[in-house]
Formats: sequence, C-alpha cells, structure tokens
Amino acid sequence: MTFNILFIDEEKTAHRSFKKDFLEKNRDRFSGDYTVPAATLEEMMNLIAEKAPDIVLTDFSLNEKKSDLPSPYTVEYNGGDLAKELLARRKNFPVFIATSLGDDAARDGCDVKLIFEKYGSFKESKSGNDGAADAQHLKFSDRIYYEVLSYKRSIDAASAEFELLLQ
Repeated sequence: MTFNILFIDEEKTAHRSFKKDFLEKNRDRFSGDYTVPAATLEEMMNLIAEKAPDIVLTDFSLNEKKSDLPSPYTVEYNGGDLAKELLARRKNFPVFIATSLGDDAARDGCDVKLIFEKYGSFKESKSGNDGAADAQHLKFSDRIYYEVLSYKRSIDAASAEFELLLQ
C-alpha cells in the first residue's frame, strides 16, 4: 500500500529534491504531488481537500523566495498556520513542516513534533547518506509512514465504534 503525499513549497528546487530524493527512493510506500502555496489559507485548504492526500508536507516560510512564484504574489500564511488549520479541521491528520527554519517555526508556536529540518528530510541525513537508521532513530520517511499508519488505524477504530453505536 502506498500513501499519497502533497508537498507544498514556494521553491521549485525543493519540488525537484522532494521528487528525486524522497519520492523516487520511497516509491514502495509513497506517491505524491507538489505545489506552490495558494495565495490565501482558505484557497490552500480547498486545494488540499481537492487533492485528498494522506499526508501533507509543507515548508514553513511559504513566501520566502518569490522568484519561483508568479508576480505579484503574496502568501498570507506560513506552514505553521497551514498545519494548525489542517489539524483544526482534521484532528490528528498527518501533517509535517519540513524547513531550514526549524527554530523560527518553533518560536512561532508550531508543534515541535511536526517540524523536521529540510537537510534531513529528503536525503535522510546531513551528509546525504541514505543508510538505514540506527537502532534508536527512525528516518524521516519511516516517521511519516508510521504516522499515517497510526492515523489510518484511528480512523478505522472510529468507524468501527460508529458502526457499533448505530446498531
């Protein structure tokens, strides 16, 4: 079973890295798409609903590099705002913030459990070494995979409970 990821970033180089360094190396577990952020949070939420991903992976600073965005272009929210809104609408939904601004995201009030440094996200380590995780640490791809499995189990349990209540 593969899970569908939607990656949101304003930089096309990040899109290429996501495809090459993450999706292609994890195609047994993930498929995906990428997009630049919509101008408003509501437009982005509508796009997410339309694409119906199993996982959302977003950059924190979604308005940082305007050269890859149509001009004039302004994004009124950041990845933390997006994650908060998505979780408000879909409790426990697998959403992650992949950023080189992890400290800024944490200071902005983002749940630190959702923040991953970009250097380690797509290539799995600072050095680009794609070796197996050590005994105590999961790779980024493993964390995402187990998070979505947990989310799917919670949905299944809630559905079963609902069925029992209907009986």
